[in-house]
Amino acid sequence: MTATATQITCTLDIAPAAGSWNVKVTDVNGLIPIASGVAKISVALTVSSVSPNNNLNQLGGDELVFTGTGFDTIKDNTQVVFSD
Repeated sequence: MTATATQITCTLDIAPAAGSWNVKVTDVNGLIPIASGVAKISVALTVSSVSPNNNLNQLGGDELVFTGTGFDTIKDNTQVVFSD
């Protein structure tokens, strides 16, 4: 992290999950107030591939692997829905 009197720059160790997130800054004194006009951080969910992608059983039972970015590391926070 680097900081000046007017700017803080940091690199996340772990990529955030997809969604819209408020910026929060803390120091040794606790949470620092953020101006009301500060935009949320938007993280996209991108699915780059699904495999297997052919010869699937129409009755179900196939295990699919989704590859991409923005997935939550807590699998209970993720839901996959198919529409016909």
